[in-house]
Amino acid sequence: MHYSRIYIKGMACAALLALAACSSVDDEVVPVEPDTPERTVPVVLSVPAHDVDTRLPGDPGYYEPFMKPRYAYIFMAYQTSGGQSFVTPLITPLDEDSWEKKIYAGSLAAAGDSIYTYTGDLSIKLPEDMVSAKIYAAMSYMPLTLSTEAPANETALLGITFDVSDDLQTHLQHVYSSPYNYNISGTYYGQVKDPTSAVPYVDDMLLYHVASRIDLIWNIPEALQPEMYLTGQITAKGLKKTGCLLFRPNENTAPTTASTAAAPDATADIYDLKVTDVHPGNQWLGRQYYYAIPYKNATNNYDMKVRFTAVKTDDQTTSNGTLTVNHAYQYDIFTPWLRGDITFTSATLTDKTI
Repeated sequence: MHYSRIYIKGMACAALLALAACSSVDDEVVPVEPDTPERTVPVVLSVPAHDVDTRLPGDPGYYEPFMKPRYAYIFMAYQTSGGQSFVTPLITPLDEDSWEKKIYAGSLAAAGDSIYTYTGDLSIKLPEDMVSAKIYAAMSYMPLTLSTEAPANETALLGITFDVSDDLQTHLQHVYSSPYNYNISGTYYGQVKDPTSAVPYVDDMLLYHVASRIDLIWNIPEALQPEMYLTGQITAKGLKKTGCLLFRPNENTAPTTASTAAAPDATADIYDLKVTDVHPGNQWLGRQYYYAIPYKNATNNYDMKVRFTAVKTDDQTTSNGTLTVNHAYQYDIFTPWLRGDITFTSATLTDKTI
């Protein structure tokens, strides 16, 4: 190691008498140690530019606008040499010009798809006594109101939730996170590698959708079209609004009711969403999609309820119908892509209210 040596020459004594006592030339010189470089780990995050890996088999897809995230929520859960657990947060706005679009060629679930990678600096300072660490990250186009921005440990971090505001509902498809149970070769994909070295690192992380896309298709057979048609609105009912898990998106539970007898005007933790208006151009056949936070019901399946109104042509009587949308196979890591079909076998309808 090199030190900077500082000498006080004997001839300088006279000039320094007014300030300090003069020292001899042979005084011991104390080396000045350079500062120890600060250790950081750079975090490189990407989001999918589209969702082909979660489409239903045979689904040709449906165009939807893509908005680059504007906010990052990064948490490093780490353990110290003393066995303690802590969390370092990094919550920051993103530079809209610091993105690069490319084809993903790594080992994560999206090989061959287009992704956007954030090229700005997202480095986290590492504590000196850290022995292991994991990175959990989320990105969003709209700001998220989190249950906490300073979790005490990894358990609390994985319990972070957010609520779906009206503004956020419009951009639920632009909320992404790192699923806590996504492992590559048995190791969480956000694990910090070589954590005690001078240059620790974490592999580039691709984030995934927190919300599910629901493709809704309605089709009145041609033989029944003279007898009936849809009218009004098609509405998704009872969507989860509060307590949505950010890093455990497949473990949400069903929301409670909107109010109770004791507090009938309480803020609802469910909400309804207009999926589309029905008009003469789509009264028999149409397709629309929406995004919602998936949750499991009592039988461990995801379900979403959709309400629609059908009209009998002869007497103009109306009936409310419902459709329960659920997925055909279980996802353990990524949120499911759902499809619901409103179909009819006769013009005889039973009115239902949800």
